[in-house]
Amino acid sequence: MGPSRRLILRRNCRVIANLYPGTFWAYYVSSAVMQALDPFWQYFVRIEEGMARNCSKDVVAVVDHIDDILLHGSAQDITDLKAKFNLQSVKHNDDFVNQIGYASGLWQEGDESDNHLFLTWCDYIENVNSTIAGPEGVGVEKALDGYARWWKDFGQAISGCPDDDTAAECYDSHNASAPIYTDVSMGLRTNRPYTWLNCATPLGTWQTGAPAGCPSLVSRLIDADYWHRICGLYFPPTPSGETYNQGRTVDDTNAFTGGWNPQNISRVLFVEGEFDPWASAGVTSQFRPGGPMESSENVTVLVLPGGHHCTEQYTPVGGGKAIEDIEKTIDQAVAQIVKWSCIQALDVFGEILAVLKRDRSA
Repeated sequence: MGPSRRLILRRNCRVIANLYPGTFWAYYVSSAVMQALDPFWQYFVRIEEGMARNCSKDVVAVVDHIDDILLHGSAQDITDLKAKFNLQSVKHNDDFVNQIGYASGLWQEGDESDNHLFLTWCDYIENVNSTIAGPEGVGVEKALDGYARWWKDFGQAISGCPDDDTAAECYDSHNASAPIYTDVSMGLRTNRPYTWLNCATPLGTWQTGAPAGCPSLVSRLIDADYWHRICGLYFPPTPSGETYNQGRTVDDTNAFTGGWNPQNISRVLFVEGEFDPWASAGVTSQFRPGGPMESSENVTVLVLPGGHHCTEQYTPVGGGKAIEDIEKTIDQAVAQIVKWSCIQALDVFGEILAVLKRDRSA
């Protein structure tokens, strides 16, 4: 099951606990999103906090440098920049930075002991050979060259584009006639059903560049309007004027689900990774008004040290401390579920005794 499908299931589990309490006796919720945020630039905050300091420093500097060229450079400067990545045929600047920006999102696909895709990207950024740069990094020029080499070695593979597609064809999000918009077959690589959920609900999972003044791991050319425009191309109005979300916004979604503060949850256990990018919209988010949610009698919040996305549901490579932290977190979760289950058993036993007492006195 892919990350996007797991995200929907986790969100639904949390929503059921809030809107339909009592459906299940207790709930285990892993890496769940609480608040729909649009734009969701906060997604990258935990990534930046968890990654190596040299890589973080250089990526932020490279992103600023790329944006400066795309916004203020000459046409030749822009062509030369894209050519470094073999993407000179990509017409639109926002499509160019969106594609190369997928690299930072690889963080959620691993855990602290086995995140080779993301770590390989950082190794390229830092030009790792026999020596490793300190926290100051290697500087913009070397980091940009390393980024470009990484894309040329791995970019096509992670992009999901068919081998026979050119970069100009595959990465053009502005072409309303492109197969990603017109091909509605179930096997399409673009995960159309999940895109529908994001556009129509809306779930608020559009990841964008950070506001000015905040370190950004992806270009600020990727903003909410970029994704909203794509929704309109995926699901254009029908001849009768019907559209994909009928004007709904994330405010409507949060009003329905409870957002940061669900009111009716009981016996819900939340587990989040310390460096899970989705946690910025979850119970441990530093952006949650009033601060991260604290455990109470009916709600338990557990944070897996060093964890990424759903890390406690995988077996880390190499064992060691990662395994120990996962085992400790799962043991805590099991103990809490057992405690709640014992309370239920006592309640049921009490009801049985009451019935027997009534029968005897009848």
